[in-house]
Amino acid sequence: MSDTIFMQDPQLIDSVITITQEQFRTQVTDYTSEEYHFLGSMPVVVDFYATWCGPCRQLSPVLDDLASEYQGKVRFYRIDIDQNSELSEVVGIQSVPTLVFFPSDGGKPGTTVGVLPKEALENVIENFLKVKRN
Repeated sequence: MSDTIFMQDPQLIDSVITITQEQFRTQVTDYTSEEYHFLGSMPVVVDFYATWCGPCRQLSPVLDDLASEYQGKVRFYRIDIDQNSELSEVVGIQSVPTLVFFPSDGGKPGTTVGVLPKEALENVIENFLKVKRN
């Protein structure tokens, strides 16, 4: 995938973007660094998934809806754990789907595991990431 998607106006991105661990290192946080430092310009939700995972496929349209509803306020990324095993191991992914929520203030990320209802994910976005829906 080209890095050009990251150069686009965040207001125009209304979908979940599939990224690699290399792109994660430049757009979210450099997980090889000893010190955590958030690199994004807005809060980020990362969906760690696998193509063979039924619950991941169930969650996918919910995340697509949320990406549209929070367009320009929260960036949504998707990372395939099988193709990005180093990152998955460092982050400690033991089950999929796992969502990791990165606040824009650089605070400690939060996680959810499994399929949650859309309303529960909206609560995490609004209460943990401190972002209101469009």
